Amino acid sequence: MLEDRLKTIGENTGCTDIYVDGGYHSEDIHEIADDSAMEIHLTDMTGREPTKEISATDFEIDEDTNIIKKCPGGYTPINAGVSKSQTSAYFPHKACENCPLKDRCYSKKQVKSCVVRIPIKTVKASRVRKVY
Repeated sequence: MLEDRLKTIGENTGCTDIYVDGGYHSEDIHEIADDSAMEIHLTDMTGREPTKEISATDFEIDEDTNIIKKCPGGYTPINAGVSKSQTSAYFPHKACENCPLKDRCYSKKQVKSCVVRIPIKTVKASRVRKVY
């Protein structure tokens, strides 16, 4: 709905800033807003209950490559990369088992290590929300 109306709102009202529910975040919305000389401000409301309390921005993630460099607990992954539109990082069992944030983290225990997988869309949306 917003995507269809955003350009018209900018043209007809001269509006330069628009505040919307966080659930409206998308790259297309931000591109249209940029083209219309408007700035989108997202609220913390996302339209659904978050599954984790830790934000993707709590992880140290490289801005250019989207590779996880460090977790919120301060641990460096033993392996990390980006594939299939998600960023993944592998941590030693001991790091995750002893972490005080383990109950609120994306980490899932596997046979050889614990893995964190975060969709790139989630990373981008968290970055945008953090700015506002």
